Amino acid sequence: MYKKQGLKLLKFGISTFLREISASVMNGVVVLIEDVQENIDPGLDPILMHSEFMGEGGIKQIKLGEST
Repeated sequence: MYKKQGLKLLKFGISTFLREISASVMNGVVVLIEDVQENIDPGLDPILMHSEFMGEGGIKQIKLGEST
């Protein structure tokens, strides 16, 4: 179903995890996270909680770490 959109598979524990998530969100890529443990990285909280805000020009944005 998401093959045409370029489904991205990510695993917890890789060094570039948050960078990959951030790039995927910016580009609208569907992400499937593998090996999810009981404790989820707190860096994902803004995505999981839909912490969106209106940025410049009325564009919806989300803050991940230091970047929006």
